[in-house]
Amino acid sequence: MDEQIEILTRDLRDNDDQVRLRALEGLGQISDGSTIAPLSQALKDNSDQVRMKALELLGEINNSSVVEPISEALSDNSDKIRLRAVELLGAIGDPSVVKPLNRALSDNSEQVRLKATEKLSKLKSRPKVTAH
Repeated sequence: MDEQIEILTRDLRDNDDQVRLRALEGLGQISDGSTIAPLSQALKDNSDQVRMKALELLGEINNSSVVEPISEALSDNSDKIRLRAVELLGAIGDPSVVKPLNRALSDNSEQVRLKATEKLSKLKSRPKVTAH
């Protein structure tokens, strides 16, 4: 498994967008936390399509370990990627998403700001679980 991840990670550095996208698809087939680092690195790719695919795959992991890399996508130059990052953070629902969602409230895209407002209000309306 480690060798497979190593090969796919190397393919993420290929010059061809399609090779990088196939590498991401391969990483998406591995359902453990070992793919978070290469997926996070792919968020810095120069292709919007590659960055969006990496973001989607991080979102599929859907736990607090991906909050930081998804939050980094809030600085992306693509409005679509920042919007998707807000959606994915809201879906995680962990308290650790509040700070990045608050940061998204000052995004230059109205869509991103509105989605961040929506996700924050949903988080606040969730019932709190208390220990007895």
